[in-house]
Amino acid sequence: MSNIRSSRINIRVNPEIKEKAEPILTENGYTPEFEAKVLAEMEELYAAVANGTVKAYKNAAELFADLDAEDDDDD
Repeated sequence: MSNIRSSRINIRVNPEIKEKAEPILTENGYTPEFEAKVLAEMEELYAAVANGTVKAYKNAAELFADLDAEDDDDD
């Protein structure tokens, strides 16, 4: 495993430039608004899985096995 270090840079910039640069320079590159939207959608998905509206799979093999079983049922 590599020994990765991080560094901090502090600079002063015009607020307008800062606003434009923030989405690019944030840790993951996403705006706070986009992150909030994704998190809200994930919460909806978790709720749907919990109440049985949608089915969750642990891995692709489990998904394909279920699809194969559905194909067999259709025959």
